[in-house]
Amino acid sequence: MFSLQPTLENSKVRLQPLQESDFERLYKVASDPEIWAQHPNKNRCEREPFRNFFEGAMMSSGAFLILDKESGEVAGSTRFYDYNEEARSVFVGYTFYGTKFWGSRLNPQAKKLMLDYIFQYVDLVKFHVGAENWRSRKAMERLGAELKGEIIVAYHGEPDRNNVEYSITKKAWITQNTTQSVVHHQQTMNSEINFRKATPEDAGQIWQILQQAIRRRKNDGSRQWQDGYPNPETVERDIAHGIGYVLTENNAVVAYAAVIYNDEPAYEAIEGKWLSDADFNVIHRVAVSDEAAGKGFATEIFRRIKEYSRQNGVFSIKVDTNFDNTAMLRILEKLGYTYCGEVYFRGSARRAFEKILK
Repeated sequence: MFSLQPTLENSKVRLQPLQESDFERLYKVASDPEIWAQHPNKNRCEREPFRNFFEGAMMSSGAFLILDKESGEVAGSTRFYDYNEEARSVFVGYTFYGTKFWGSRLNPQAKKLMLDYIFQYVDLVKFHVGAENWRSRKAMERLGAELKGEIIVAYHGEPDRNNVEYSITKKAWITQNTTQSVVHHQQTMNSEINFRKATPEDAGQIWQILQQAIRRRKNDGSRQWQDGYPNPETVERDIAHGIGYVLTENNAVVAYAAVIYNDEPAYEAIEGKWLSDADFNVIHRVAVSDEAAGKGFATEIFRRIKEYSRQNGVFSIKVDTNFDNTAMLRILEKLGYTYCGEVYFRGSARRAFEKILK
């Protein structure tokens, strides 16, 4: 379900819905005057002006407390606001960090979590930045946002201020992240990457990778794989039936998937329509290790399965994923898979996709 205030998390940073009880620990961070030195409203370091800022955050119903995962400390705050359903747009802003986190990777990590999530529901994200806030303006440029011009912004309980507006489209965000994945792939070219059938000796590594993926799904707020599936017995069956495949880097297993030929009963009852009735391979249980996550290996295992399918005369690949599995939905969109409808597993609806190989 769409929410402006989900919990978003990766291995470095956690964004959780801002609560009234967070005021004191957030003000402890915000009370540093240096944070606001380039901001149009420089007195937010004082208690009462910050109380007004905090009230506006709570009223937005889209504000987050930013936590540094390594230290457990409150790093700052940010928010979604002014969501426009008709225009399919939203603003991201009112972001600040404690000075000890300036220059860290926390802000890019947090922004990526927010944009990856919100671009499931909107086509345009906008940002207001104080006209003289050059630190934030540089951050916008590094993010890939485009400067649109100057604008007067009305703040909650504060004077109107000169701002500049930036924006980034869904298409630009996907293209930018696809390019980054290609760069990661090129960086791995000096490594020996292999795709092969899994063996019983791989079972331990595969289950470890699946456990890591299960934890990441939970941290990302996804309900997929939170019901005891997959499990070690699943891995053993995959290997015994010859449908488990691994991607290795220098002989270490970094990714896993099950590839099944022409056999998925749940797909026969699709609520929608497949692109073809031809022979097909089904991809299930795609998982990448924590060490390999974000380096393009998920995309690479899909590419290898495509090559494997062609070599065996199969020119259709079908796959499904949870509605809230943002990372997989983004990969499928990037790779040109077509949404075909809904299928059901263990009583839950899943989004189903197909790609015709040419």
